[in-house]
Amino acid sequence: ELIYVNKKFVETLGYDNPMALNGLKCWQVIQKGQTGPCPFCTNKRLLLPDGNPGKPYEWEFRNTLNHRWYNIVDKAIQWHDKRIVRLETALDITEKKEHEKLFRKFEKAIETSKKFESIGTLAGGIAHDFNNTLSTIIGNINLAQLSSPDKEIQKYLRIAEKGVIQSK
Repeated sequence: ELIYVNKKFVETLGYDNPMALNGLKCWQVIQKGQTGPCPFCTNKRLLLPDGNPGKPYEWEFRNTLNHRWYNIVDKAIQWHDKRIVRLETALDITEKKEHEKLFRKFEKAIETSKKFESIGTLAGGIAHDFNNTLSTIIGNINLAQLSSPDKEIQKYLRIAEKGVIQSK
């Protein structure tokens, strides 16, 4: 049951009058389309076995009304009328979550870039080795051209030389 909400809470969730929310259940006000208590409700985590307030409980939550992310700190406290109530403090971390998501995309892009760089290095090494082999072939074709006076052989050697140069 809500017994107090601040102005920021009311504005953030799009309500007009904070007093109109008093007495409503939190799941009726904070969540969209809820028909009962939230399955992730922290109430049971806030009390010690003897019923006294325990340590604060911190968690993250994406609100279904405004679709924003919050870092929540819940703490059981004693209210002025001696009831034990949950004090919930919510810090909007939507931008942080969006930055984290962008950072993960950036990391993935860097990883992909590194893979392409490795492939490029490998391809460059293969091309270098292939060009060295082709240079050896051209050198031998040129030697054969110098040592063979036969016109028919010269014709085939020129064709072979053109093919090797094109491949290079």
